[in-house]
Amino acid sequence: MLRRLFGDDVAENDAHLSEYFIETPAYHMALSGEKRFIIGRKGAGKSAICRQLQKQLPQTGALCIPVAPQHIQFTALKLGLRDMARHTQETDTLLQRVWYYGLLCETALALTKSLRRQHDSDFSKIAAFVEKHYNYAQPNAFDRLLHTAGLFLQQMEVGLGPLSVRRAGRLVDAFAVEAELDQLRLPIASFIAKHLAQGVYILIDNLDDGWDNSAEANTFIRGLLLAIYEICQPNIPVRLVVFFRSDMYNAVTREFQHVDKYRQFQEHIFWGRKEIIDLVAQRLRVNLKIRRPLPAAEVWDEVFDDQNSAEKISQYIIDRSLLRPREVLQFCRLAAEKADQRGRLKVTWEDVVDAEHEYSSWKISDLGSEFLSYYPGLKDGVLQRFFGGPKRLAPVKLQELLEEALTDPRGGKQEWLGNLRHVDDLIQILYNIGFLKARGQGKTWQSARDPDFSIMLAEEFAVHPAFHRYLRIGHRG
Repeated sequence: MLRRLFGDDVAENDAHLSEYFIETPAYHMALSGEKRFIIGRKGAGKSAICRQLQKQLPQTGALCIPVAPQHIQFTALKLGLRDMARHTQETDTLLQRVWYYGLLCETALALTKSLRRQHDSDFSKIAAFVEKHYNYAQPNAFDRLLHTAGLFLQQMEVGLGPLSVRRAGRLVDAFAVEAELDQLRLPIASFIAKHLAQGVYILIDNLDDGWDNSAEANTFIRGLLLAIYEICQPNIPVRLVVFFRSDMYNAVTREFQHVDKYRQFQEHIFWGRKEIIDLVAQRLRVNLKIRRPLPAAEVWDEVFDDQNSAEKISQYIIDRSLLRPREVLQFCRLAAEKADQRGRLKVTWEDVVDAEHEYSSWKISDLGSEFLSYYPGLKDGVLQRFFGGPKRLAPVKLQELLEEALTDPRGGKQEWLGNLRHVDDLIQILYNIGFLKARGQGKTWQSARDPDFSIMLAEEFAVHPAFHRYLRIGHRG
């Protein structure tokens, strides 16, 4: 079956990921601990990097601690934080303490489980602290973190809703326990230095699962940022690597007064055409069991039949992506399914064109879902206005088309549209999310490569080819 040659669209779920994982600059920066924030759009490969690190780091002599919230956990968290915000003005500071305490406790817990050194005095101190203060029944790290948040809130007598914690006997003094934990930093550092040559890595992923750009969710993440700065100090060999969706990181740090301290630790994921072609080729090499050296273009030719065409199928497919691996893999697999249905041994242009109908529908729906927290009603209120339109639009024509979106009741009178000061703000949004490409200064600009481009420099706009088929862009008759 041709469709099986491309593996799972979601790389981190693929059993063969390590065999065809591409070691990108972002991966090496995370592996070295030089960068703390790996930032990229949805489908750019953040979780694949996280999974590969979980496999690779222990081989280097490091202890790896993964932390990944689930949607239901984030929901409980937000309800509890809503109560907290009504009782204190020091929300960011309190959540910094929750993250700081929780992540150091997770480090202590992992050390006692992974490295039993009964006759080491540092180990004895760490184990005694864990037994006394962090011997929770919760099954995973984020559950224990929520429990920790509950203890701090209860200490302030605002532990309401899903974060409430009940303990028999006297109230646990969370702040006194934290002071005790501070005294444990030296034994932790000493123990790690003696027994873990590459230190401890805490990998935090999946933060966008349940995140909704609400004040509560953003406050919780800002607490994490503050805690990271406090934990990652020279006197303790614990490195944190957090995987952020680009839009989420921008939203959380937009009004964060300390953001300048974090810029040197950011690494953004960008993919070029060559890198994506190589990524798909590597999957095909593994699944076709190609042992001989073969250039990426020739590997594609083993599966795609475009020998009699002036245009390469690989370029056509990548042109219809936002330069994210997942989208290219989706398109390839969908075209392969069409070829399988026709009993073909290779994917042809007919299969690619046939698959594009469904793929384009997926992409416009995915775009609306990806930015639902910011731009509700985007697809029906704005994007559908391009239906049946031309491939290219002069700035004036584009402004005329979108002016209606700001006032037309078909837009559902979404608050975000009403808050825009000028139609150019909407055009900039459509460029930023990848729906529009721009032409100016003698080249074509798209946000996947040029996220900082200002649409004021554009001489012409074009709807991204990924959305042409669904919107019937340039269609006649």
